[in-house]
Amino acid sequence: MGGITVGETYRETIFVDAEQTAAWYGNVGVDVAATPALIGMLEMTAVRYMERHIGPDERSVGIRVDVEHLAAAPIGAPVIACVTVSEIDRRRVSFDVEASWDGTVLMRGSHQRAVVDLDKFLKSLPAPLK
Repeated sequence: MGGITVGETYRETIFVDAEQTAAWYGNVGVDVAATPALIGMLEMTAVRYMERHIGPDERSVGIRVDVEHLAAAPIGAPVIACVTVSEIDRRRVSFDVEASWDGTVLMRGSHQRAVVDLDKFLKSLPAPLK
């Protein structure tokens, strides 16, 4: 796990599709980006950032999410998911996260990931889940 720097920012643009709407999650008629979809966008942006900084036998796993959903974005909206490293504590990396569309902040908060050895992590699962 090297090269991670506090203050470093990584961004991706993700277009909202029908399977990311509140309607798809069961809130009929609410055809805007759902809270879990925005969280997923932010988490996957952090995953891709981490992939650039960890070893081939390592993965990062999400261990904390604390966000506020502030505004809506329609299907087709290009959402900018932005993660900024805010703290590094041994094998844990904390991020300030923000999703925005057309200059409007949709979601803001924090996210934390831990770096694990993939093989050890999978072997630690209870037997029925392996």
